[in-house]
Amino acid sequence: MKGKMKDNKIVSKFASSPSIKITPPALSNINDPDSKKRIDGFWNKDFKGYLDKLIKISDALDRGELDKEEAVASVTDISEAIFHAGDELEAFLNNKVIIKKIKKAFRELCGPWVYRSKIVKHAFDKPRGYPGDSKLIEIIYDNKPISENIGYCCDKYFLNNAYAIAVRNRKDRMRQLLADFINNFPTDEIKILNIACGSCREIKELYSDRNFSTNKRVDFALVDQDSEALDFCRNSLKNYAKVSFNFLQHNILEYIKDNNKYSKILGKQDMIYSIGLADYLPDRVLVSLFSFCYSLLKPKGQLIIAHKDISRYKPLPPDWACDWAFYPRNQNYLIKMITENSIKGFDLKVERELSGSILFLILTKV
Repeated sequence: MKGKMKDNKIVSKFASSPSIKITPPALSNINDPDSKKRIDGFWNKDFKGYLDKLIKISDALDRGELDKEEAVASVTDISEAIFHAGDELEAFLNNKVIIKKIKKAFRELCGPWVYRSKIVKHAFDKPRGYPGDSKLIEIIYDNKPISENIGYCCDKYFLNNAYAIAVRNRKDRMRQLLADFINNFPTDEIKILNIACGSCREIKELYSDRNFSTNKRVDFALVDQDSEALDFCRNSLKNYAKVSFNFLQHNILEYIKDNNKYSKILGKQDMIYSIGLADYLPDRVLVSLFSFCYSLLKPKGQLIIAHKDISRYKPLPPDWACDWAFYPRNQNYLIKMITENSIKGFDLKVERELSGSILFLILTKV
């Protein structure tokens, strides 16, 4: 193993050098001396040290002088430190306009190294026009780096982040919820609607599992605004016995604008679920979606909505590195949104995936 260093001390070995010149964004509207001091400290101490170490690790990997897994640990350490520093700066400034400029400059300055990760670059570029497209979610599910050298390290950091872990757990928990619902529902024919279906990996894994067996007929309606996601599902979902798939390219905002039209198109459902959408919807839209979906449920039907819990996970790496943000809500806030809505006559249960970062709101129509 070339260049292996004892006790994983790569970070401490790479002391910051004066060779890195940082040109922070011009922030002419900062008048407070304490704010200026904190911003200068972030760029000239925290960020400069981070970038200097990142470059040195990258160069050493390119020369074949470092073990890549040890380099991953070091990239993880310095990344956690800079995102923590950025979070402290954001809390101190409490100014969305200024912090937006700082984050933009952060990405531009470290991008030549961080975006050698094909995964992080995809998350930042958002080639389908929105964060977390089906291709990226499949990469998270696969949990395998796809880049080289410093890109490999950033791939691993992304895939090992609490968010990626929770997304994989979310898929696994949804697969089990599907299995339990299908097995226990009292009818032999079941209609299930998946909104913002993405790659439908949970369905593929369920019906590929030898331990899952059912004689019930299940009709899936798979809805997504992205034709690429639907095409992926068409190609990956096989002709399973007693299972049908209806692929629908819909924008869910149209559901809210024209309830009657889409109620007729979608029809009544036994289960409706969405595991990757709610975090991106403002309150008004999310409440309207709750109401619309609940109106489609048959008696004893279930509505399942997954949502990240801001009290359990703060998405610093996606935000700072990828410009990938979510609406920050916790369990109590989400429950209040439902109970103060016009929805009536339901039992509510809250479950979580294994890490606890993502919760599942499960409404059963009574």
